[in-house]
Amino acid sequence: MNTESDSTALHDEALSSAMDETARALPGETLQAIARSGLSATTGSHVVFECEMRGGAPVPLKRSDSESALWREIASALRSGTPIGTGLVLERHLALVAEMGTEHPARVLAMPDKQILNKLQAIAPGGQISASELRLLKHLICGATLSEAASRDGVSHETKRSQFKSLSRKLGVRSQNELANKVLMHILLAPDMVENGTAVEPSDYFIDLTSEFMPFARTLQLWSKSGTKHRFVDLGPVSGRPAALVHSYIIADIRPDDIAFLHKHGVRLIVPLRNGAMARGATSLDVAAHLDHACEGIDLVRTHFCGERIDLFLDRSGCIYGIEYGRRWPERVASAAFVGACVRPINDTSKTGRLRAAMFSQALKNWKLFSLMMNLYTSRMRRPDVLRKFLDEMYQINSADLAILKVEYSSSHGGERGRKFLTSSAESVKHDFYHQARPRWEQHSKGAFPAAFLHGDQDFIHPIEEVRALAKSFGGVPLHTIPGAGQLIYHQHFAPLVAAYAGFLAQRA
Repeated sequence: MNTESDSTALHDEALSSAMDETARALPGETLQAIARSGLSATTGSHVVFECEMRGGAPVPLKRSDSESALWREIASALRSGTPIGTGLVLERHLALVAEMGTEHPARVLAMPDKQILNKLQAIAPGGQISASELRLLKHLICGATLSEAASRDGVSHETKRSQFKSLSRKLGVRSQNELANKVLMHILLAPDMVENGTAVEPSDYFIDLTSEFMPFARTLQLWSKSGTKHRFVDLGPVSGRPAALVHSYIIADIRPDDIAFLHKHGVRLIVPLRNGAMARGATSLDVAAHLDHACEGIDLVRTHFCGERIDLFLDRSGCIYGIEYGRRWPERVASAAFVGACVRPINDTSKTGRLRAAMFSQALKNWKLFSLMMNLYTSRMRRPDVLRKFLDEMYQINSADLAILKVEYSSSHGGERGRKFLTSSAESVKHDFYHQARPRWEQHSKGAFPAAFLHGDQDFIHPIEEVRALAKSFGGVPLHTIPGAGQLIYHQHFAPLVAAYAGFLAQRA
């Protein structure tokens, strides 16, 4: 028995299955996003028809559209009785249908074959796609099976099966669903991506968010020697001992009582926002450039507020950036506190766990596709009900975290803080997710500076036993447990967290 080969096959099968499962809702969600984006009637090579739905079929709102040659071809396909599914296969176009409900018109986006082929060049290293293969690909995107595609084109099932095998090889996929959704994500979302960017967006949106949800906090902006603009949120007493709070996906729900505890213990937390966090229209950075930007932001906290060395307060996925900063410049670090440390990629057997495991794997395999998927999922989180369901499923293993979510959603803002923070941080969140797939604890500069772990004793996502083992592997680094806390160590857990951190700083001093 070839254990490694069998394990790889099972892993790939699980990844493909999870991607297929989560991608089933992808076409409609993607098309709805396009439909809401306000595309004009013609955008580049795309043609967009504003429609209403009559009897389950789209009908143009404009008479001029209904008289166009392209719409006549769409109307002919509709009259043929072919199921609409996601769209319709035309002779030289792919027509994608987005039904928006009663408050918005439906839209039909027609994309020419030539444009599809041009876009696929970036993800088809296995060879040029033939006309017959493209025809099959359009059928699959529209929801047809191989048998249905063969019937509609008047060829044998074996012919379509052979074409599918060739397409799978060229596009590097395993299943029909994965093939269709990978292509659909690329042709619809890729134009919005900026690869290997270097300039960081100058958005001041973080000031608006801070004013709305943390009016007691201070905001500031600093420029690095390279000319890059960095943004910061400043919490606690100005005269307090400064530390860099390297945030997780988003900044925790800090409240006035929490600021009082920072004053009580004389701790000032300065948050360097990473590229894309609490921002609009953020430039996409590749993994290396994003790490550079994060480390540069941390170092600006050091040079402007701390002096020669900096204390690092590293929240969950923020631990990865602290590890990288310490690896680059261990002599600049005074101490590091790992809060709610993500010890390893999460791969529990829940539906959300399987989704995370699949996306962790995809992040390491194909950054571009992973980035597109994360853009899509983040856009879906704009719906409050979708976000609440996602969070409940993500933290269902931790009753302590569900209690925190309940408190947040029962507040005056009713969960709007988390929704706005998350959906405005897509470019930052995707990098956090990527780094959680490979935490790189082995790169921690052991012994170079004092360190400690602060962890909830009710965290079953990253169990305290695993954190204790990690601390021991670092030569007996102290572990401070926060009673009753899970992964989300704020609200009622913030006071004991700050007390434990202040105690660690005092011992170090």
